[in-house]
Amino acid sequence: MTKGQFEARLLLLVSFGLVAFGLVMVYSATSASAALENGDPAYYVKRQAIYAVLGLALMFVFARFRFQALRKLAPVLVTISLALLAAVPAAGSRSAPPSFSRPSWPSSRSRSGRRPTSLGAAPRRR
Repeated sequence: MTKGQFEARLLLLVSFGLVAFGLVMVYSATSASAALENGDPAYYVKRQAIYAVLGLALMFVFARFRFQALRKLAPVLVTISLALLAAVPAAGSRSAPPSFSRPSWPSSRSRSGRRPTSLGAAPRRR
C-alpha cells in the first residue's frame, strides 16, 4: 500500500466515523422530542442519514475528479461562496421562528431580577 492509498483510506475512515458520530448525536438530542411530535423517535435521524448518504456519495464522485481543472474556476467559485455566505444572515432571519432570533436569557429572569443559574436551580439563600 502506498502512502497516497493509506491517506485516502484514512480520510474515508475518518469521514465515516464522523458521520456515524453525528448520527448518534442527532438521535441522542432529538429522539424524545421526535417521539412526542411525530411518534417516531428516529424521524430526524432518518432525515439526517439521507443527507449523510448524499454527502458521502458526492465525496466519492468528487474524489474521482481532477481538481487541476478547477484552477481556472477558482476565483468564480470563491466569489459565489462569499456571496452565499453573506446571504446567510438575511435568509436566516426571515426563515427562523421568532424564538430563535433573540436570546432567551433576558426574559428568563426570576422575580428577584437575577438570572437563573446555569443548572436551572435557584441559588441558596443564607
